[in-house]
Amino acid sequence: MKRQSGNALFLILIAVALFAALSYAVTNSSRDGSGIDRENAEIAASQIMQTMANVKTAVDRLVLSGCQKVQISFEGVELPSNASDPHTNTPTDGSCKVSQYTGTPEVSNNALDQTYSTRNSFGSVDIHRNFHPQGKNSSPFDEVWMIIPYVSDATCLNLNKKLFDGDIVPVSAGSINNWQPFTGTFINGAGGITCSTTHFSTSGDCGTDIGCVKIAQYDDYTPLQTSNNINIAYSRVLKK
Repeated sequence: MKRQSGNALFLILIAVALFAALSYAVTNSSRDGSGIDRENAEIAASQIMQTMANVKTAVDRLVLSGCQKVQISFEGVELPSNASDPHTNTPTDGSCKVSQYTGTPEVSNNALDQTYSTRNSFGSVDIHRNFHPQGKNSSPFDEVWMIIPYVSDATCLNLNKKLFDGDIVPVSAGSINNWQPFTGTFINGAGGITCSTTHFSTSGDCGTDIGCVKIAQYDDYTPLQTSNNINIAYSRVLKK
């Protein structure tokens, strides 16, 4: 009888020990998961910054090699479905194409809000000639911008943290679309976010050249798919 009681107690102690070990593993797993999520967001933000830097470097390289700014072509950088007009000013030999240095940039799924995974521009970049953060630079703008739509909240926040040391994703009432490709003609962009009232940090940083904001409306062609209150990362890659 005593032996049976001893065995029962031993089994109970083992069960308690296993339960404690399991609880510890689950707790650490949850903690590790949060850490992994944060780490993924930081990596994704760094990847976006690197992609933007690569495109800007390629543009600068083409200008230094003798390409006129109106000759620079972003064909192959953005998806064909995002480009509406042919670029008639670029050399036919492809010597002024950005994609010869960058290829077609791919945005990691870890950087994006999977809610919009069926959208046309999901995972790609847009080249936009009619966008500008208002309130800082003077007109005429005459610029070309690289835009990455559908960025996740965590990635957007990390991007702004790296750029401005600000813990905020600014909200803008503006709207843009992916149907303004640069075809060799600069236009005076109407704007996309209002920098004079949208700041990335308490110091008033506004993302004159680069940033990530939550924009009220994004029209994704074709066919038209409208999304509201999505995050876009943007960077100026060419100025007239």
